[in-house]
Amino acid sequence: MTGRVLVVDDIPINQRLLAARLTAEYYEVQCAGSGAEALEMMAQEAPDVVLLDVMMPGMTGFEVCQKIKESPDFGHVPVVMVTALDSIEDRIRGLEAGADEFLSKPVNDVALLTRVRALTRLKRILDELKLREATDDKYGIRDSIADISGDGGVWLAINLPGSDVDSMCEAAAICGSQVRVVEDGNAAAAALADNGAELAVIEVSGSVDGLRLCSQLRARPETRSVPILLIGDSWETESLYKGLELGASDYAFRPLDHAELVARARLQIKRHRFHEHLRDQHRANRAMATRDPLTGAFNRRYFTDHFNRLLAHAEESHQPISLILADIDRFKAINDTHGHPAGDAVLQEFMRRMEDCTRGSDMTARLGGEEFAVVAPDAGPRVAGRIAERLRAAIADLPFNLGNGQTIAMTCSFGVTTAVLGETVGDILGRADAALYEAKTGGRNRVVTATIAEVADAKSA
Repeated sequence: MTGRVLVVDDIPINQRLLAARLTAEYYEVQCAGSGAEALEMMAQEAPDVVLLDVMMPGMTGFEVCQKIKESPDFGHVPVVMVTALDSIEDRIRGLEAGADEFLSKPVNDVALLTRVRALTRLKRILDELKLREATDDKYGIRDSIADISGDGGVWLAINLPGSDVDSMCEAAAICGSQVRVVEDGNAAAAALADNGAELAVIEVSGSVDGLRLCSQLRARPETRSVPILLIGDSWETESLYKGLELGASDYAFRPLDHAELVARARLQIKRHRFHEHLRDQHRANRAMATRDPLTGAFNRRYFTDHFNRLLAHAEESHQPISLILADIDRFKAINDTHGHPAGDAVLQEFMRRMEDCTRGSDMTARLGGEEFAVVAPDAGPRVAGRIAERLRAAIADLPFNLGNGQTIAMTCSFGVTTAVLGETVGDILGRADAALYEAKTGGRNRVVTATIAEVADAKSA
């Protein structure tokens, strides 16, 4: 299942059309015929995204959206207003009610799926943040996400004509943001890094190839996570869709409506800030009760506690969750030959590289000695295997500084597995440990994955 979507529309044919499009992409779809019914279903169905018609009898979409956003239980669920209303006043009213996105009728299939995918990813990040808060509460640590918004900050206009820049400035003023203009595409990456911009708005065609620039920005570590909004004309649809494949976050057609820009910019910046917030949580020092004092990684106690929460959530949401175990090869020899301070330096650098190679939603822990673990929510065997391989290469490709002017080449072995419904943390750890043992005995510096098929075979044996 890709995600849960609640479609709210008082016209059955509209419900069926949206449901058919989303079901074809493997979304689980529930429908409500009124605002009151939708509010009742929010708690029961736990949707990832709500598609909400504006014009409904009894309770308008604006009113329903406001009630959803005011709820402490499901106020973080993204809401898309689906409307035939196209006036700026109506869009602003939707923004004020808390809408995250707008879709105009008749709904374009690509636009629909693009918006729903982006918002589903945002919801998953929010779910992870809420789970982290629940776990942290147990230890008396609270890192609230309530104040994170999509307002403020810097937007970068790259190779845009003056009329588009003017529209950006109007939208930025509503959000309390600043607009900085870059004419030369070659300077865009440096400007994004130096100015701390949180949104890049790029002309898809013109004197600078917007698609090539989009691809280049995604290839650079310092700009990889910055949201990219492509701007184009209605006849450039194919180029805009290609931009999404190359890593663009969203797109908008001319003539630019500043209310639409506000909605799209806020969504992308908020999602970006949630990602950064998760990453900052990994890097921040925590109380000794939850963190390993040497590396800053979560300790085994926190790992077990939070892994249980993540596992329960994954089963409820029918999302995969994987575990990666990592063990530094021949680590004892470093302590014996170079001393424990050198070993400590290796462990600290090892953890830094793990953080650089994992996703914001992944949880990294030191289980003891030179053994580490990564819990990867919303990741099946293929995704988890790619993460582990990225980690393996990051360890093997660059020597480690021992802190005494010397460097040493290091490798690491990895065991990977994906949880099966009904398993305990102990079951998953045991299987990942067996895969890690196989990587060690098979020559080290390897990734071994225990697949779900292998688990099923083992259970039937």
